[in-house]
Amino acid sequence: MKERLTNNLGLKFIAVFFTIVLWLVVMNVEDPIDTRTFKGISVGIRNDDIITSKGKTYSVVGEQSVEVTVKAKKSILSDLKEHPEKITAYADMQNLESRALIPVEVSISGYEDEYEEAYTNPRNLEVEIENYLSKRFPIVAETRGTVRDGYVLGPVTPNPAYITIQGGVSAINQINKVVAKADVSGMSNDGEVPAELILYDAGGGVIDQFQFETNLGEKGVSVDVELLDTKNVKLDVLYNDAIAEGYVVEEALIEPAEVQIAGRPDVLKEIDKITIPAEALENTEISSRTEVGIDVTPYLPENTKLVDESQKNIAVTISVSEGGSRRIHIPVSSIIPRELEEGLKVSFDSEQIELAFTGSEENLKKLDASKINVYIDMKDYNTPGKYQVVPVVEGYGDCQYKGEKINITVEKKK
Repeated sequence: MKERLTNNLGLKFIAVFFTIVLWLVVMNVEDPIDTRTFKGISVGIRNDDIITSKGKTYSVVGEQSVEVTVKAKKSILSDLKEHPEKITAYADMQNLESRALIPVEVSISGYEDEYEEAYTNPRNLEVEIENYLSKRFPIVAETRGTVRDGYVLGPVTPNPAYITIQGGVSAINQINKVVAKADVSGMSNDGEVPAELILYDAGGGVIDQFQFETNLGEKGVSVDVELLDTKNVKLDVLYNDAIAEGYVVEEALIEPAEVQIAGRPDVLKEIDKITIPAEALENTEISSRTEVGIDVTPYLPENTKLVDESQKNIAVTISVSEGGSRRIHIPVSSIIPRELEEGLKVSFDSEQIELAFTGSEENLKKLDASKINVYIDMKDYNTPGKYQVVPVVEGYGDCQYKGEKINITVEKKK
């Protein structure tokens, strides 16, 4: 029996050897070695306390991600394709070279001894090392969105009012403005709204915050929002105090006649009108038709504001007349330029002119604007330019026309 077992021992060893080789060949064919590159692998930093313990900090130059190329069995590469999180790229500050470059190393969880090689592109992570700085900044509250109809955004206050930011000197010095931006869309009640912290540089660009640390903690930043009610309020101009002695107001127009203001409900409840003093008219001895533009902002009641800032400018037009006199407005479209040379046209400074008449009260009452004709004799004004002329008036009965000058412009037709 022993002889049979040892018979042809060499051939048996050869058979076993070829069996092993054949198994390896089959396995290699079924699961061959291959190479695959994985992109966007984030690079972690290890042992950065080597830098921070010296009162310094660092920032990564360029992207903090690399491509990792792995040479391993196809089955391993397939698993890594499904689970790229098993690939770890890291730069160890202990390996810092030339105070700028750190070699990037790779480890693969679960396959520590089963891959042939793994390397990154680029091979090094570039960092800048500089002094560490802590600086306190005021926070500016800003909003986005629109509150519910019937309400106006009132005061907004950041919470907290200040923030301490730590980081590299060059990065900290780029910060020009710190903003807490809150979304107020659809709000109808006062409240505290979570906000987004945004850092801006001097050019208005947004600064990445990954390079900084702050003292905000888990609560972060918010904005306290106050909403205001709205109310339409009439305007009252004390023009009677600005009329010259011996004159009376024939007509006073205020455009717009009212404005919409915003304020707390208890404040708006007490407001019926906005009173504008005579001093705002700039002329306290009005003796002719006067048009004045007034900014109403200084005359708004305390703790209120305009809903629409474009309404702040109003126009006040006051027409007056003497006792025993009357002024009538005539549209310039009804004025006829006579003896105007061909190729020329006439324009006026306003859409209407004011004609002054004197006479008895009875005759003044009989004046009918629809029967008054006005024309300008252009024979002396046929050269392009600006002129002051006295219009010729017909149809004013037994009254006297005072003949006041008006401004005209003569120009060539285009």
